[in-house]
Amino acid sequence: MKKILSLFISILLALLTLAACSQHGPESESSASESEPPQPVTLQICVDLPFTYSQTISDFFQAFPGVGSDFEILIETIPDEGTERENALKRIRTEILAGKGPDIFLCTSDLPYYHHDPLFPLPRQTMENNIFLPLDEYIEQAQYLEWDKLLPQVMEAGRNDAGQLLLPVTYNMQMFLLEKTGPSLAFEYPAAWEVLAESGDTDAQMVAGSTAFFNILGEFSDYEKDTLTLTEDELFYYSQRHVMSLKACQESSSNMTGTHLQDGRFTIPTETGSQAVDLRTEGSDFWILAGCNLDGGITANIVHFAGINSNTAHPNQAFQVLDYLLSERGQTSSLLFEQYLPVHMNLYSEDHARHGNYMNQWNFQQFTKLREEINVAKFFTPLDKAVNDAYSVVSDEDELRDLVHKQYVLMQMLLAES
Repeated sequence: MKKILSLFISILLALLTLAACSQHGPESESSASESEPPQPVTLQICVDLPFTYSQTISDFFQAFPGVGSDFEILIETIPDEGTERENALKRIRTEILAGKGPDIFLCTSDLPYYHHDPLFPLPRQTMENNIFLPLDEYIEQAQYLEWDKLLPQVMEAGRNDAGQLLLPVTYNMQMFLLEKTGPSLAFEYPAAWEVLAESGDTDAQMVAGSTAFFNILGEFSDYEKDTLTLTEDELFYYSQRHVMSLKACQESSSNMTGTHLQDGRFTIPTETGSQAVDLRTEGSDFWILAGCNLDGGITANIVHFAGINSNTAHPNQAFQVLDYLLSERGQTSSLLFEQYLPVHMNLYSEDHARHGNYMNQWNFQQFTKLREEINVAKFFTPLDKAVNDAYSVVSDEDELRDLVHKQYVLMQMLLAES
């Protein structure tokens, strides 16, 4: 019995020794190969921006951290117009519905003013259809973007009950400059649009009359219920008031000047083109205002936005791209978005120049106060275009009512069909 037991132990020891030796054979080589860094995955970015060039966009993204190590980038730019654009939109939408499609979307909601059919005509409505990946958990682990430094009123437009689904990249406000000559403005500001329109001050009338109709009305759609939040009678009333304000503005003189961004600089129109405004020199102080809406706040229009396809097989790598895109450095250096306002709140201060442009302390304080008055941030959509076509300065009352009715029906149809 002892001999049998001794023989069994010897066999068992031999088997254990063989197993230990085998760890240094082919199997160990396989394990070592499995521990090697994974090869970079390919991310497809669908770009729907007007008047851009594929090479410019490609060069922009190739400079992102992680390219070549964590991921490679493949850009698909949707053509600007024609049959090629229609075919590309149809194919991409079909791919998304089939559980496929690009990993990342980089789009504009200003094409411009929807002369083209955008990939996502109503982004807020699309957010309700589970097309975009919720990003909250990824944002918490972000390496580059600083969420608390991104303008909250604007970023909130990309959120619904499922979380943060879209990331606004740039936005726009209708801004005006008035040279500071005294300790305060001569009229109440900010104020409800009708208060400005009825003011006896020509500068206030200028701001009211120059504000786009769709910005006056603020947000007028409930995308969860697919309904409009204003009646046809209300649209007709405000259309009449807007026409009256336009005429009053045209008949009055004002020192207020509209301003817009060009090449990252604040500019004003002149007879020979655009002229940069000096906002950086001490003593070059301005009141910086924007058109107010019916509630007395400011409407901001989101221009560029990004999101991740919920179908993506590479969510972590896809978020790396958006992480850097929304970083201060990404927003500072990007030439693709220099015609609009960045969502990073520090940019344009003396210590955080954008494309070399900044404001002195007074002007940046004014700019900061202006942003704090934003109470509506929305994506520009075909609904806004329909509203903007719902007035006419040359129509009589009956013609205007017919025009408003036509546009109101169109708005209802746009909401129902999307």
